[in-house]
Amino acid sequence: MPALILMHGLPATGKSVLAAELAQRINADILSSDKVRPLVFPETLNLPPDAKGETILTTLRHYRADHPQARLNLQHILRPLREAGYPIPDDLNKEGYRQREDVQILMQTEAERIIRKGRDVIIDATNIEHRATATDGRVYGRTVYHKIARHNKGDFYILSLNTFAN
Repeated sequence: MPALILMHGLPATGKSVLAAELAQRINADILSSDKVRPLVFPETLNLPPDAKGETILTTLRHYRADHPQARLNLQHILRPLREAGYPIPDDLNKEGYRQREDVQILMQTEAERIIRKGRDVIIDATNIEHRATATDGRVYGRTVYHKIARHNKGDFYILSLNTFAN
């Protein structure tokens, strides 16, 4: 019986390290939001290493104005700002969450494809909500992963990490 294992927890708690170790031991596939996101949003904004707050946002806005069709990965731009406590404008915050939704929904589709083949799959992503509704009405989150496992006669596990790895 295949298993769907959901790694859950804050950034830097060791989810990816544990997922890799577990995948090797049980011969499972890993779906990582950090690896899927660049496939969905392949373009990145190269910023100077010393760029801070307003400089980053101004550069981002100029880039978006010059490249309106760009599939720009906002995660690597906004995460450091959030971690530094810098206020993120609402429009960018909303777009960042829409990107997160798209990545999660793609991961769910891929997880179902893998588990249908009878293979174990590990979902490596940060803070997957119990049930969330995307801006376009699609549902994603732990509830959907549970349904995928159940629908494919698989087991469902959540490994929640809540301490920081050293």
